[in-house]
Amino acid sequence: MHIIIKIIMENVFAVMEERLAGIEELLNTVLARLDGLERPDEEVIGDLEDCASWIKKSTSTVYKYVSNKQIPHIKNGKRVLFNKKEIFAWLNSGARGTLSDFRAEIESLCRFLCKRVAAGFKERHICLQI
Repeated sequence: MHIIIKIIMENVFAVMEERLAGIEELLNTVLARLDGLERPDEEVIGDLEDCASWIKKSTSTVYKYVSNKQIPHIKNGKRVLFNKKEIFAWLNSGARGTLSDFRAEIESLCRFLCKRVAAGFKERHICLQI
């Protein structure tokens, strides 16, 4: 019986060693990926190729944007550099609103106009509900 317990214990420790090795390998993979991620507080400056990859355009298109002063950029001698945060802000500034955004804006404008009309006349006016 003493031999059986010893064999079982050896198997348990072997299994535990295998699992710990697997966990260690997984942690090393996660740490390597985390090292590759950009920290949000850091300012990321990239060149023409970096910017092209950020906005999914060709380098010639990005260069055309630079020549037409359509994209935020930094001139450093002959080099053109881009701040990643500014590039994404520039992209988001051209984003179109959703239908609910437009509806809320129209409702707000309607309320404003109704108040202005009501203030201009002594009698009450009925505003349309959208």
